[in-house]
Amino acid sequence: MAPTILLVDDQRDILRLLHSTLDTLKIKELEIIEAPSGEEALLEVGRRRIDLLVTDYLLPGITGIELMHKLRVRAPDVRVILITGMSDRKAREEMLNAGAVAIFDKPIPLADFLDTVERSLGLVRTIFPTETDARTEAKRSRVSDLLANFRQDLQASAVFLLNDRGLVVARAGDLPDSSLEVSLVSSLNAIFSAGLKVAKSNRQENLDQYFVFPGGDNDLL
Repeated sequence: MAPTILLVDDQRDILRLLHSTLDTLKIKELEIIEAPSGEEALLEVGRRRIDLLVTDYLLPGITGIELMHKLRVRAPDVRVILITGMSDRKAREEMLNAGAVAIFDKPIPLADFLDTVERSLGLVRTIFPTETDARTEAKRSRVSDLLANFRQDLQASAVFLLNDRGLVVARAGDLPDSSLEVSLVSSLNAIFSAGLKVAKSNRQENLDQYFVFPGGDNDLL
């Protein structure tokens, strides 16, 4: 059965943004439904099965949390992604304790949003695609061993190997906050691409680049 995603937000531009972002997955069997309020969302729930609910916390009438609870009475296995522009501590605690698979602040990090949707629905991964060719798997296994040793030498939490398109082809370890993985990798790849352009303008044939970001939540090399 084709998966169904229900988008709920009273801001039409947010609905359009989320819908167009999901369209980039190019999955024909994926059904996307929009609703501007919790009440209209519940009407949609009565008409069909919902696999993933993506809802704003602050809705007209009922909150996104209340909508989630009402939906789970009918479909206990439904996955939920919460979106919010609120910084109120009490509301944040309510969202964190609600059992959603992810909470995104506005403006929504779209790459992370897509990755979470794919994980939630078990779709073919487009952010971190996987290869099935046996030779490719053998090469990846050898590279993964090298990365694991490199990670141990650096005493790093994680090491990623990216190709020239910015896709992760091998990795060792995990980031402390896996929800930021996609946006972090995308940002680092953008920095690397910018460095290549500078090097090309400088007519450098042999290029060595090191980007170091120490002293924040994590030290990044």
